[in-house]
Amino acid sequence: MLSGLSRHGEAERAVDRKSSSDDSKLEKIAAHVPGVIYQFMLRPDGSSCFPYASKGIADVYGVAPDDVVDDATLVFNVLHPDDFDAVSRSIATSAETMTTWSAEYRVNHPEKGVIWLYGHSEPERLDDGAILWHGYITDITEQKRIESDLRVGQARVRAMLEAEPECVKTVGPDGRLIDMNAAGLDKIEADSLDDVRGLDLLDLIAPRHHDLFREGLAAVFRGETMVQEFEIVGLKGGRCWMQQSSAPLHDSEDPSKVAAMIAVTRDITAQKAAKRELETAKLAAEAAKDAMSRFVANVSHEIRTPLNSVIALAAALEREGLSDRHAGMVQVIRESGDSLMALLNDVLDLSKVEADRVELEHAPFSLSDVLRKIEALYAFRAQEAGIAFTVGCAGDEPSCGRRVGDSARLQQVLHNIISNALKFTSEGSVDVTCRAPADDEIVEFRIADTGVGIADDQHERIFERFRQADESTTRTHGGTGLGLAISKALVERMGGAIDVDSRLGEGSTFTVRVPLPTAAVDEVTAAAAPPTAPQGLAGLKILAADDHPANRLVLETLLLPAGADVTFTEDGDEAVAAYAPGRFDVVILDIQMPVLDGFGALARIRALDRAAGAPRTPVLAVTAGVMADDLATYRARGFDGLVTKPVSAAALHGEIVRVVDAGRDAARKAG
Repeated sequence: MLSGLSRHGEAERAVDRKSSSDDSKLEKIAAHVPGVIYQFMLRPDGSSCFPYASKGIADVYGVAPDDVVDDATLVFNVLHPDDFDAVSRSIATSAETMTTWSAEYRVNHPEKGVIWLYGHSEPERLDDGAILWHGYITDITEQKRIESDLRVGQARVRAMLEAEPECVKTVGPDGRLIDMNAAGLDKIEADSLDDVRGLDLLDLIAPRHHDLFREGLAAVFRGETMVQEFEIVGLKGGRCWMQQSSAPLHDSEDPSKVAAMIAVTRDITAQKAAKRELETAKLAAEAAKDAMSRFVANVSHEIRTPLNSVIALAAALEREGLSDRHAGMVQVIRESGDSLMALLNDVLDLSKVEADRVELEHAPFSLSDVLRKIEALYAFRAQEAGIAFTVGCAGDEPSCGRRVGDSARLQQVLHNIISNALKFTSEGSVDVTCRAPADDEIVEFRIADTGVGIADDQHERIFERFRQADESTTRTHGGTGLGLAISKALVERMGGAIDVDSRLGEGSTFTVRVPLPTAAVDEVTAAAAPPTAPQGLAGLKILAADDHPANRLVLETLLLPAGADVTFTEDGDEAVAAYAPGRFDVVILDIQMPVLDGFGALARIRALDRAAGAPRTPVLAVTAGVMADDLATYRARGFDGLVTKPVSAAALHGEIVRVVDAGRDAARKAG
């Protein structure tokens, strides 16, 4: 018996030794686990204890394991008052249903203050009716703080998104809606996010823009940013234009992966409408400008026809040896015609400027020649008025001698300013100075006079259309107030600028600066070479067609005294009937004629030449149409030369000689 007792005592000691060994191992494991590993027992009488608790219980509850091994009251005492009932109910529920217990709750830690804990354990019913939970409890205070900060941040972001007047949304790779702010919901006519979350956005986009949206979505999920415009159709049928700026939203765990598309969309319906209205207005304005330009061109055409007769016949009468009295009358008629023509040219130029149809030539010319022409033109006029007139170039002669630009338009600008200077200067001088540095393409012209001057508040006004510094000057000096307006427009079209410095009663100085690049010497020499003087027309056989008797009389007056043999017809059909290949040296056709116009007559004449295998007879167009596109059309339709009305003897004779000589040269080369 003693032996048996001895053996039994040895067994208990072995069990104790084993239990002690297991506890030691458990403590070593628990020491490396955050929080506490524990056993919690709820006895049948309702009391509770912690049969086992690792040392980590001090971290979560602020008590030692031995303090609660028999009684868990100290633990329940540190539970946060607001969470005590919830924790108690969760334990009771787990005990009643024998299900896992888990809870998040707060405790008043004696050292740390209020901290958050998370507990998890599995219940086990013992033979005596007690329930034993095995589990762990860990401090989640930092996690709760992060979650709280995240919630606050999310709330702020959401508040900002809801306050954002533009539509903000996130979209998945399948094009379905994930999230959208209130402004966006309102735009697509949705009552709540729940109604449209997961909606395919193609259902909201006009079908014609589906491919555009798909392309943008694919690009964003490749990591690109996109800006697109498309029309959307709301859930209730409303339509609007939207501009969407989209960017990739990268995965927080894998930044290389695009998780969603974030897009800011703004309503551009009003801008689209305004743009359409602006484009419509622009087209209407351009059409109005074109119509006005065409109207002015037509009026110009109609006025030039009678002016052609007035000016040309007046010039012819002046050569008839009239009496002084009659010669004076004819001079008044011719000068009045010239004035009307100058006015007509100004109005026509203005219409070209307003319709943006001014075409500039870029050709080499001699700047010195321009200055000499100006001096020759105005020197006598200034001498008659008793005004000193000088023209000079402040730069070296080579730099004043070779430039590239539109010399005709440049002279037009200078003529307008110089003629004004002479008109408004009764005594003193008008000085024209050109500064053309060899190393600078900007050429400066200064026209200074000692005339009536311009008040300070009128400096800008004089460059306005139909305006003069003083309306009374119209009655005193004449003019329409178009010259300076046209000059300013032409200078600016050439890339330059014009300004004025003037004092009332002291005179004015106009400064014109235009870019005129230096040209090669050989180019200028060829361009500046004077044209060959027109030869006589004696012996030339000319066929002329014009339906207006006065115009035929003008041609007769200009051609017959020069020795030409002229056959006149009244329309294009008669001209074709009178024509035979090789019969005439040159044909002159008016453009606008009844029965058959100038274009039709030209086509038939060319056909007759081809059918006969004869050399091509030169054909001139005489026209009152002077718009650049009209003249280009005439050349494109096959006319060999052009003469515009009013027709001068020099221009007509020179053009006839030119085309006849060119035709003969071509025939010699062909033969």
